[in-house]
Amino acid sequence: MGNKLIKNRYIMLLLITGAVYFFLKYLSPILAPAIIAVLFLTMFYPALDDIQKKTHIKKQFLAVMFIIFVGLVMGIGAWILVTVFVQYLPTFVDGVDTVQIQINRVIGDGCDAIGGFLGMDARMLERDLVAQVDMLAGDLQEDLLPQVLGLSMNYARGILSIGGFIGITVIATVLLAKDYDRILDQMAEKRGSRVMLEIVVRVIKYIATFVKAQLLIMLTVSSVCVLFLSIFRIEHGFVWGLLAGILDVLPFVGTGIVLLPLAIWQLLQGAYAKAVAIVALYLVCVLIREMLEPKLIGDKVGVYPVGILIAVYAGLKLFGFAGLFLGPIGLVMIQQVYSVYRKLVFTLPQESGAEATGEAK
Repeated sequence: MGNKLIKNRYIMLLLITGAVYFFLKYLSPILAPAIIAVLFLTMFYPALDDIQKKTHIKKQFLAVMFIIFVGLVMGIGAWILVTVFVQYLPTFVDGVDTVQIQINRVIGDGCDAIGGFLGMDARMLERDLVAQVDMLAGDLQEDLLPQVLGLSMNYARGILSIGGFIGITVIATVLLAKDYDRILDQMAEKRGSRVMLEIVVRVIKYIATFVKAQLLIMLTVSSVCVLFLSIFRIEHGFVWGLLAGILDVLPFVGTGIVLLPLAIWQLLQGAYAKAVAIVALYLVCVLIREMLEPKLIGDKVGVYPVGILIAVYAGLKLFGFAGLFLGPIGLVMIQQVYSVYRKLVFTLPQESGAEATGEAK
């Protein structure tokens, strides 16, 4: 009965999928510092080893220096983004009046056109729509800025929490780097540990490929958006282009969350050529991602692009925003574990049998 269960590929695939989901949902948040330490050392250990041979600095100190450097770069980047957001938020709130006037004008022209076409008085409909727009604009001006500024305590708590997480991760990296070689040697001695190590290395290679691909796509899209918006003299084009490139990492939404509202704004101002140009830019950004992502991710890890798309969607449903990354990682984990399972259960026994037959002859 046990052998039949093990050899049933569909049941084992379901069990592997359930185990991966359990790991990502419940274990990974608890073990996150240790997991990041393992990922970091597996990805950069050869480089750290080379640097140690040249400088004679211990690996744990090199690892800490590298983590601090990466943390500083990420922190500076986040600080710049938050500063830009806070700087332009009052301008955005003050500009709500202009948007409100433009929308009311469009509503009036639209209602007049509808009334003329249907042969009826559309002034009541116009008044209702304008009242709703005025109410929304008032809520934005009265509530948006105070609410954002009122979240400072939550931001402070979040920063402290992130700082504690980074501290634990650094400590875990130092402790793991100290005994990394010995741990690998011990794992290589046992078959089960070798299998686990193979899966970990393959998943880490995918994560490295995924991160590098997203950074390259983000950089490409940001550069195209900034250049395009600057050429067409869109106000604050650099900020909008940079923001569009960063948000392009979001599936299904991507740059559209920035560029499409920007195009509508240009349309309301009567800048029809700029509106069309921004829509064209959005299509170009979609095309860039569609061309680069399969080549940079799918082809290198043996996963079809449609599989990555489904994994991202399932990840968002199961894990929220974190599923943007956990979905594809979970798919690769399932694929790699299942691949090793097939190798152990179906390939190796046949190879052993063939070897035994050859020895008997």
